[in-house]
This record gives sequence, C-alpha cells and structure tokens, in this order.
Amino acid sequence: MFPRKSVLTQRTVNVIVILLLLFNIYSWRQTQQQLASHTEDVERQGLERIGRSSGLEEQESYRAFVQVMRPQSNRTVNKTGKPSNSLINVVKFRPRNKTNEAPPGVSGDTGGKTGRTGQSGDTGQPVRSVHNFYGKVSAEQFKEALKVNYSNPHDFKYIINPGEKTCGQSPVFILTYVHSSPEHYKRRSTIRETWGNTKLFPDLQMRMVFLIGKSPSKTVQDSLLMESDRFNDIIQEDYLDSYKNLTYKGIQGLKWMTTYCRQAEFVLKSDDDIFINIFSLVKHLKTLKHYGIRKRAILCHLWTRMKVMRDVKSKWYISPEEYKDDFYPKYCSGSAFLFSGDIVPEMYEISKVTPFFWVDDFYITGLLPSRLENVKHEPLNKAYYFQADLVEKFTGPHYYLYMFAHLHGLDKFYYMWNIIFEKERGKKPS
Repeated sequence: MFPRKSVLTQRTVNVIVILLLLFNIYSWRQTQQQLASHTEDVERQGLERIGRSSGLEEQESYRAFVQVMRPQSNRTVNKTGKPSNSLINVVKFRPRNKTNEAPPGVSGDTGGKTGRTGQSGDTGQPVRSVHNFYGKVSAEQFKEALKVNYSNPHDFKYIINPGEKTCGQSPVFILTYVHSSPEHYKRRSTIRETWGNTKLFPDLQMRMVFLIGKSPSKTVQDSLLMESDRFNDIIQEDYLDSYKNLTYKGIQGLKWMTTYCRQAEFVLKSDDDIFINIFSLVKHLKTLKHYGIRKRAILCHLWTRMKVMRDVKSKWYISPEEYKDDFYPKYCSGSAFLFSGDIVPEMYEISKVTPFFWVDDFYITGLLPSRLENVKHEPLNKAYYFQADLVEKFTGPHYYLYMFAHLHGLDKFYYMWNIIFEKERGKKPS
C-alpha cells in the first residue's frame, strides 16, 4: 500500500509541474503577442502622424527607424537567421525631392511656407514628438537611425542673403546672429548703434547679422529690402516668421554660418531685446582664448531640470504627446548664448536628422549638442541679470561683472550703453 501511494503522489507532482510549465509558456506567448500588437499599433499611429505631413520616403524612413528601435526579439530576421541590426537591410532610403517639396508640417504653397501647430497658416497637423521619435535609445542605435532618417532637412530658400560679403575669407573672432522679427526695425537700429557696432574693437574681426523669417505684409517686406540694401546684415528665409517657428530660425543661423562663416572662433546668439555689455564679453572670450578654452563648448545661462510646462493656458504649454518627460535635460536660456565655432557645422548636420521641436532654446542648445560627442556646457549664470534693478547693476561700480540683460524700453538701451561706453573709453587700452 505505502509504495503505491508514494508512486501516485509522485505522478501527481509531475503532472502539476508539467501543467505549470505549459501555463508559463502560454503566458509568455500571450505577452509576446501583446507586445507585438502594441508595437504594430505604435508604428501605425506614427505612420498616421507622419503620413498627414510627409511623403512616402519619410514613411519608409520611419518604418526603418522603428525597426532598429525594436527589442532584439521583435526585429526582422535576415537570410543568416540572425536578427538584423542594419537599417540598410531594412529599406533603401531615397533622398527627398528638394525642388518643390516642403519640410514636414509646412505648406508647399508657392506663396510661402507656413508654420506648425498653433501658428498662423497652420494646417492643423500635429507636431511630431521628439520623445516619441527617439525614446530612450543607445548611442549605437541612434547612429544606425541616422543612416536613413532625414526628418528635418530645412530646405527653405533665401529671400535676402548677403552671402560671402559678411565674412569672406577673413578670420572672424566673434560672429553675432540676432533673432529678430520683420517689423522690429527700431530694435535692430538700436543694436547697430550700441553693443552691435562691429567697429568698437578695431583689433578684432567682428561680424553681425539679423535672422528673419517671411512677413505676410508686403509693406514690411519692402521695408526689409531697403534696410538690407543699406546695412547688408539681414538674412531672411521663406518660412513664416512666428513664435513657434523659432526653431527654424535657429537652424537658419546654423545653416548660414556653416555655409558662409564657418571660420568664426566664437558665435554669439542674441534676441533683439537683449542688452549686452560687449566689452566684458570680449574680455572674457580673450581670456578663454589665451588659456586655450575655446573648443567644443557652449557658454550660457544654464538651466538644469527645467520643468516642462503642462498648463494648457500657458504660452509654453507642452503636451505629453509632444514631450513625455516632466523635466528637460540641461539646456541654455534662449536670451543669449555663445558657441565655440567648431561645433556649428556639426550641429547643423545633426539638425537634419533631429525631428522638429518648437521650443527652440531646448532644441538648439540642449537636444542638438546632446547628439554630439564631447560638447560641454559652461555656465555663465552670474553674468546674466534679469531683476528689476538691472539698470543700477549695469551702470554701477561693478558693471563689468554683468554681460546680459533683458530690456523692454529702448530708452534704457541708450542710457545704459552711454554710461558703459564712457566708462570703457576712459580706461587705458588693455
């Protein structure tokens, strides 16, 4: 009796073990099927988003990109029976037609290109999400994706372009590019007469240009043409000049500098309502040059863990679909910042394969540099002053400690500039 009972008990245990094993296999297969189904849904939704604003080539590129982002078990299998890691095996990419086709989300109307969601001339198409496009991927995966994804070509055409007249073949110490709106003539004139005067330092090669998009007003456009004829410092492309197209303006600057002024040692970006103590800035850059600290660097008012705006009433509202994380990685205040000139061509090239994101300061100073190797952010936070008593700070005994301020009144521009200029003129040449 006892031996038989023991045998029955052992058989029962074996049956239970086998049933548990079968159940685990079934559960695993169900999970894989759900994962595959979810992946297909994500791809389909992505293709639907891209399909509203892009051609067949970009849809193929997206499929290839998703393929390389899939988990290893979900990738396609090549003829050797091994998962394929190469995008070249997935799709043969065909370059975009650059003659008539507009960038994604931009109208191809011959009368001018329009902006993205929330802008004048908007087509109602959703903005593609930076995070939905990238997610958390490895450096190797990203490099693979760059081989086929050409998502932001910036193929706008110049309306006004001084070209090689600005820099030529001469060495350039500082090239300043100012983001300006078409109708802001007074602000541009104020900058030309104050800190933007390139003749302030005869011993240094300094250049300055203003970046502008297209204006829907013929009167404003005619005025810009006359202004350009006089000063020869305006660069205008045919995207619509609007708040949510500022990223296009930033790429416009990178593109122009790469083509016409890549010899600049330092590049200064500023908005047209920023006051700059150019004397203190030049001294600081000379010091950096003296000590050899002028390569692969971004100098700026550095933001770390800046919270993403989720208030739908805010001008800076970002939906979770556009950017899923609650905090941005480090990036610079867009008011003014400096690049070492050596990284500008690389940033322009990487922008072509980095999806459009309308928060321009994060895109230009955070996202693009993060895709390059060995680019370092150097904080200059103490040189920025945005408090109400900034006039006293910039004209007081320690004025030389401050470089950047945000001003609303042009009268303050001239007042502060005249005091600083007199102080500097009274000094001995350094």
